Amino acid sequence: MTRSSPRGKSPGRRSPGKSPHRTRETTPTRPRTPKSTPKKETSNRSPSPGRSPSRAKSPSRAKSPSRGRSPGRSPGSAKKGKVASTVHLGRIVNQDITTATLNSKTPCRPRVLTVLIYFWMVNLVLSLSLYFSVSLQRNLLFLHKVVYPLPTSWYTDLEYIFGTEVLSDYNVENVELDHLRGYSIERSGVEKGDIIFFHGNAATRALSWRVNHIKLLAENTGCKVWAFDLSGYGDSGGYPTEAIVTQDAVNIYDYVVSKGGKKKKVYVYGHSLGAAIGAKLVKARGAGIKGLVLDSPFVNGTQAAVNHFSTLTMRYTIPFAGWLIRSGMVDKFSTDEIIAESNVDVLVIQGTRDMEIPVNVAGGAVLEEGVRRLRKEGAAKGRGGLEVVLFEGAGHENVHEQQEYGKVVSKFLKGAGKKMKLHMPKFNKA
Repeated sequence: MTRSSPRGKSPGRRSPGKSPHRTRETTPTRPRTPKSTPKKETSNRSPSPGRSPSRAKSPSRAKSPSRGRSPGRSPGSAKKGKVASTVHLGRIVNQDITTATLNSKTPCRPRVLTVLIYFWMVNLVLSLSLYFSVSLQRNLLFLHKVVYPLPTSWYTDLEYIFGTEVLSDYNVENVELDHLRGYSIERSGVEKGDIIFFHGNAATRALSWRVNHIKLLAENTGCKVWAFDLSGYGDSGGYPTEAIVTQDAVNIYDYVVSKGGKKKKVYVYGHSLGAAIGAKLVKARGAGIKGLVLDSPFVNGTQAAVNHFSTLTMRYTIPFAGWLIRSGMVDKFSTDEIIAESNVDVLVIQGTRDMEIPVNVAGGAVLEEGVRRLRKEGAAKGRGGLEVVLFEGAGHENVHEQQEYGKVVSKFLKGAGKKMKLHMPKFNKA
């Protein structure tokens, strides 16, 4: 059965002479209903006066909020934001994302507290690891595994290490002693003694600033300088411990003496960790050593570890971290006790801006105070002299670059063994 149009004409035909477009008054819009709801009979009522038939709301859209507006906000105060469409009971509802986010009441997580707890736990684990793990202690103390990726042959390539100009003015030779490798350097035609040089932790004897340090030492003093990579460093074999590197130092000293060093004066020079090794050599072979130079030393290994910047966070977050480090240290390197009981004259040089071993925390000034205290408690008669020189503005690895460095070291070597006296440190403003 066909449905008749409002004017009695078929929907597909158009009357001639009239516009094909239909006005809204003559074509009422049929309200749409969702597919899920059953069809209802269309009402024959005419739309309410003053209201267009096309604006008539269907039952499903009668209660929906206006499009583009968030509920509860006036059109004038609403700000433009992102609009999200959500499906609710078969209807498409527009909602302002900004308003929905602000109105949501999601609880805030205590992220700061969580981070602090994790930070505290990490420092606790590190403190306990330093106490129980001897291997971790030695890796952090000696840093023998921190090397530069140099081919092994470059350690013995003297032209690469020193340069052709230095080789023309100095006598430089490679030296092998059991599993140890090193070199010796001296100015041509000058023989004032022998200096055994002990390097600090990390890297090798081929490190550029160490090579420059050793060259300046030979140039300023006129002595023959012997520099070896200790066990575990460079191309030397073995593994470093306090006992092993001390034995290395003794073997090197005996080797230098066998090469004619006994007829001349033998001095010991140590930088940083090498200063502690040099002190251990003085304790073992003190009778044949004329003088000891400690460059940027620490009082002892325990105090240096507790006051080092790498353990700063542990000490401030874990109340008993200092006790764990002190009581758990295996390689103590008690330099202050050795110097206090030694008969060898000692020169301590250090920079006032040494950040690795602060001079007033674990460095030269504290070492001098410790030696004074120990000698006051024991027998100070017959002990060697101690001189402390602080270079203003120098750091941990550039004391040898200071203007007065050569003069200070040369003066000490000339006067070593001539009844030096223990005195307060002086500031050398180079």
